[in-house]
Amino acid sequence: MIAGARRLARAAFSPVSTGRIGVEMEWLVYRADDPAAVVGAEEVLGAIGSRPLPHGGTVSLEPGGQLELSTLATRSPVELIDRVEGDALELALRLGVRQLRLVALGVDPIRPPLRVLDAPRYRIMEAFFGLHSPSGIEMMTRTAALQINVDFGSSPQRTWANAQAVAPLLGAIFAHSPFRIGRPPTVASQRLGIWSETDPTRTRPVPLGGAEEWSQYALDALLMASDHAGGLEFVDDGRSLLEWLLTAEPGHAGSTVSNHLTTLFPPVRPRRFIELRTIDAIEGDARRAAIAATWALLSNDDAGTLAAAVCPAHDVSWDTMSAEGIADEALREAGARCMAIAADALQQWPDLARLCSAWGARLQAGECLGALEALAARTPEEVVRTAGR
Repeated sequence: MIAGARRLARAAFSPVSTGRIGVEMEWLVYRADDPAAVVGAEEVLGAIGSRPLPHGGTVSLEPGGQLELSTLATRSPVELIDRVEGDALELALRLGVRQLRLVALGVDPIRPPLRVLDAPRYRIMEAFFGLHSPSGIEMMTRTAALQINVDFGSSPQRTWANAQAVAPLLGAIFAHSPFRIGRPPTVASQRLGIWSETDPTRTRPVPLGGAEEWSQYALDALLMASDHAGGLEFVDDGRSLLEWLLTAEPGHAGSTVSNHLTTLFPPVRPRRFIELRTIDAIEGDARRAAIAATWALLSNDDAGTLAAAVCPAHDVSWDTMSAEGIADEALREAGARCMAIAADALQQWPDLARLCSAWGARLQAGECLGALEALAARTPEEVVRTAGR
């Protein structure tokens, strides 16, 4: 059974001939007239309605009521951005009719953690984190991200290495969560701080390497649920997947392992494509630049290799990103150079090339840091009232 679990985990690194990109965007949802109020799942889904979105995106809710838009995958960052912006505008209009607002912030700065979506998976997660990692409930209910998904292409090992190198820089460059209840404001991503505090067996970065390191990571992570007769059962004894497999019934092992893999949340996750999970919820040019740069650095092997070469060492990069973000001069300089490399790789899309180039220049000039400092200097209530759609 352990060998089968390893095979299932390693399959996440299968090469593919396509080179597609997609995104999963999350927003916090607020009532326009009462931002501190809890917005229920039924209220949000009722406002969205059943009509398809104009560009084919699909909508779901996270446990705390965060709205998630998942796009269709495409081979073009320009086409993807058009789809993103079109469907996001439509969602904002539909919610606006009901006096609801979409706010792109990495962490809800004014409402306490509260699960509003009821599902067996989320009940189990809440119970697990209640025992093992209280920050996990905050992660489930108060955080919002821009997750960018990129195909592995024909060289999964190289694409994975490039993603591991650039992910912390992208998280620092596009940090947009200065506030966290009970903590002082910061220019580093508070959302990534919450995730890093959540059960490190499932949220720390995957060690450098590839499929073997990922399979071991999965085996070492604590198991939160087993699958019996098609239903999930909470596992509350603190066993890792490996420890559970040593005594498990063979008939339930495969489905339990499959579910377990979906409960692992490292900042870069393999799922037969790469999920880059380090970027906070953002809007406008920031979102467009993040999508364009990620596409360039992960779909273009040469650009990705050049960018990886200018990034700090793996452990240094993650630690600095979490503690200081682009307030660290070396990280800020590496980020600027990576944005310039991305711009060079985007020459067939001149508008995106100029956007990434300009973002790199803003990093070097200290403008991005200044904008984050200005955001952190405002009150959370003011930011929520003035942000969003």
